[in-house]
Amino acid sequence: MKTNLNNIKKDYFWNTLGTIFYAFNSLIFLVIVTRINGLEIAGYFSFGLVLSLIFYAIASYGGRNYQITDYKNEFTEKEYVSFRFRTTLITIIIALLFSLLYCDNLTKALIIILLILEKCVESISDVFYGIMQKKGELSTVGKSMFIKSILSLFFFFLLDYLFENVVFSLVAYLFINLLVLIFYDIKKSKYIFSKQTKALSYMKIFRNCFAYFILSFLVNYVYNIPRYVLDINMAPNFQGIFGIIVMPVSVLLLIVQFIIQPQIVNMTKYYESDFPNFKLLIRKIINLVLVFSLISLIAAYFIGIPFLNSIYNVNLDEYKLEFIICLIGGIFYLIVFILLNPLTIMRKGKAQMIIYIINGFISIILSILLISRYLFSGAVISYSVTMILLSVSYCLYYLYMVRGEKV
Repeated sequence: MKTNLNNIKKDYFWNTLGTIFYAFNSLIFLVIVTRINGLEIAGYFSFGLVLSLIFYAIASYGGRNYQITDYKNEFTEKEYVSFRFRTTLITIIIALLFSLLYCDNLTKALIIILLILEKCVESISDVFYGIMQKKGELSTVGKSMFIKSILSLFFFFLLDYLFENVVFSLVAYLFINLLVLIFYDIKKSKYIFSKQTKALSYMKIFRNCFAYFILSFLVNYVYNIPRYVLDINMAPNFQGIFGIIVMPVSVLLLIVQFIIQPQIVNMTKYYESDFPNFKLLIRKIINLVLVFSLISLIAAYFIGIPFLNSIYNVNLDEYKLEFIICLIGGIFYLIVFILLNPLTIMRKGKAQMIIYIINGFISIILSILLISRYLFSGAVISYSVTMILLSVSYCLYYLYMVRGEKV
């Protein structure tokens, strides 16, 4: 019992440390790019980060959550790994074609391509993280994230400071993630490469994970619809500003992730054998996150903008209202982010997909109407309204599903 408790503490410590450093990496990268390269390049970089998440959803095709909640062991480690390599290769091809067709200048194209390639490497790491987590080695996952975060941050800053070229920094970022994948993630997972099973297995994974892939794609797409419309309608520096004021929300999401990730295996067990505790655990997580979010909102109101001004070396005083509106919308989205996990365990992917499709259509209409009329403020309002509508939809559906006995 004592050994198990020590393992849980170890998992929480390393997962927390790794996730916190990983969470703050994107924020610090944007700080570095804004201060050294200016708002225009920061706009390209911020938009590239957003796009890379879309391609990450394609590469991971259902993600680690489906893999670690496969309590019946329907698919083997080899099947998950081999399938992930194939989806990642397809993603790289799509990304190269997209960047060539979409981008109107070379710098923007290179930034986007390199960020997407880094996410593709991350998607390969993710499948090995799934293997480790399922074996109860979440601390090893945390260590991997910690190592990558520290090394990436050091070399990213060093190269951008020396050469004032974010492309060089991104090449180093990609290379470091690749090295950690090869020499740490694969080794620690104790995975042995061998000839793969029949193609029929791929089709079965493709079919079973399809709803969750679409859901993951929609999660990233719908969340960022206002930014896609903004990119078409306004100059790149406004992408930089939007990226700065929404970055605290991204950090909150990643912090919530480190609260949830160690509990996913427990959620799965409770769902199978102790449904009242399943509901209780979800309620405790939501309450904890809401208290933390309220404290964050109060702090942001008083010191948020001065803090962002100082670290990014820009003047955002005129965007205080937009910043608070973004944060409120983001806090609502935290509830969606939490409920997505138990609903995935309950295999309610199709229903979640429908929720996102409906809200996605609403968000597209809102973004086009509001941004065309109110420009940057319209993007912020459409973002926040979309997050609130998603949160309400998820809460109503979750309460319906858990009402009474297990469904």
